[in-house]
Amino acid sequence: MQTINIPDFTNTPPLDFTNPDDKVQSKIDDAIALIRKEVLGKEYPLLINGIEFWEEETFTRRNPSNLSEIIGKVSMAKTSDVGACIQGIRHSEKIREWSTMPVVERAKKLKYVAEKFMEKRFFFIALMILETGKSAIEADGEICEAIDFLEWYAAYAPFVVELCNKTLISPCGQKNSAEVVPISNAPICASIQPWNFPLAISVGPAAAALVSGYAVLYK
Repeated sequence: MQTINIPDFTNTPPLDFTNPDDKVQSKIDDAIALIRKEVLGKEYPLLINGIEFWEEETFTRRNPSNLSEIIGKVSMAKTSDVGACIQGIRHSEKIREWSTMPVVERAKKLKYVAEKFMEKRFFFIALMILETGKSAIEADGEICEAIDFLEWYAAYAPFVVELCNKTLISPCGQKNSAEVVPISNAPICASIQPWNFPLAISVGPAAAALVSGYAVLYK
């Protein structure tokens, strides 16, 4: 008989906006001021296989609560840019390394990103308030969900492998093993997500694909 332990996972607790000692609103206000000073109004390129591409056509994102405030301008991708991205993934040595990496190691990368999200929690809350017009409570709920996605997939992907390895039965005595690997030599997951949940719904599908060994083509 073998013991299989369920992963220890708990949801990220929301901020307590009612406790004056936590100074939650003050920290959010400071983050908003910092973003307005150092982030807003810049232009951003396409990022294809780690390389920046600047296009003449751009999309201007405005604060929906204050249309005079420009969040940023983003280069618009052409069909040829998408093709270049796909070809780059197919020939990328880094993608091959990622797809063949043990799932336990990929899971560690997701946990690292979750930790970084937690460190920059107030930054992302402030950015979502400005970019999507969310309330502070809604924005905090979204970053909690994004962190939970990363933590959950990081915990359960290795668990699935362990579960398979401990329950595989070989009636003829062969040694069998399981691993989470992509189903193709050019593993690509396309992810197109809505503007109104820019963090959580973007992170969820990307985390699932990444921990499974796929590259993510994200719009």
